[in-house]
Amino acid sequence: MTLTASLLPGDRARAALTKGAAQAFGFQIQVLHLGGAISPQRCSGEFSSFGMDVHAGVSETSGMLAVRPDLVRSNYRTLPRRAGRSIEELHEIATAPGWQGYLSSPAKATAAHGRAVEAWWIDGFAELILRAVRGENMFVHARVPETVPPAMTPILEKALANEAAFEAQLGTWLGQRGKR
Repeated sequence: MTLTASLLPGDRARAALTKGAAQAFGFQIQVLHLGGAISPQRCSGEFSSFGMDVHAGVSETSGMLAVRPDLVRSNYRTLPRRAGRSIEELHEIATAPGWQGYLSSPAKATAAHGRAVEAWWIDGFAELILRAVRGENMFVHARVPETVPPAMTPILEKALANEAAFEAQLGTWLGQRGKR
């Protein structure tokens, strides 16, 4: 039996683990990484100026303000900026004593930006679904968009290298057990 799974960017290690577990039970899984098949989001200069917005910052807080504002703590408007322009700067921020668990500038979040991001995802995935239904082979697309913001390139390369190493290690482990 063959199953097909669709995953977002960053799920490669999980996909490899899932494939390995399924193979151990006699299933085959095809994994389609959707991240590279849709166009990258175009952010305004104001939002891109908040540094690498990777966790609980402008974008995620904006998204929550758009869909579930009741889950956003009211003090988000008073939180100081915690932005970094490199993975090293983000690591330094996140490991500092008293780090509050966010990166970027959640105080600058707006429900309007959250709705814009949501609309971008919906439009992108609707287009992707239509292309797949019309017969386009989605497995030929790159895992990530062709254009990546320069600040994200080293992070993405490091993440992809780590995931590839994990996938290779898992493949070796499965091969030793006759499951690959």
